[in-house]
Amino acid sequence: GLISDEQLVQALAEQMGCQVINLGDTQLKREVMLASRIDSMMAQMYRVVPVKVEDDVLTIATNEPQNLTIQDELRTLLGKDIRVVVCTETDLKKILTAEQSAKLGDLQKNRDLNPDFQRGGRGGPPGNFPNRGGGPGGQGFGDRSGRSGPGGQGCAAP
Repeated sequence: GLISDEQLVQALAEQMGCQVINLGDTQLKREVMLASRIDSMMAQMYRVVPVKVEDDVLTIATNEPQNLTIQDELRTLLGKDIRVVVCTETDLKKILTAEQSAKLGDLQKNRDLNPDFQRGGRGGPPGNFPNRGGGPGGQGFGDRSGRSGPGGQGCAAP
């Protein structure tokens, strides 16, 4: 392209009033994942990385700081104010892919160690889950008006 990922991130951050974070070789920290209540599936779905939890404020890294719907949904689901820092798409993909690989490794290890897992477990029959939103006919979470709710825009102060 005409500009680098870093230049794009810097421009987005300036436009949105956010800080830039270089995730580089960072791995998701278990204590932050637990405190934030964002598991790897949520991180993949919302394309965010929890960076820090302090009091009732969760700082997340994303390459889409302009997507206020994500901030609104996370605020509603987690009951925390959301602050956003901006990272490159490359860094985000790298961390989310590494986390997904680690999760698959854990599943394989559990499968090897747990004979019930191989037989399908002891749970009941599969449930019938209603459409939970986002797709045709579903109701998504949050307010699609572009407002970000009580916590304001949500970017971390520069």
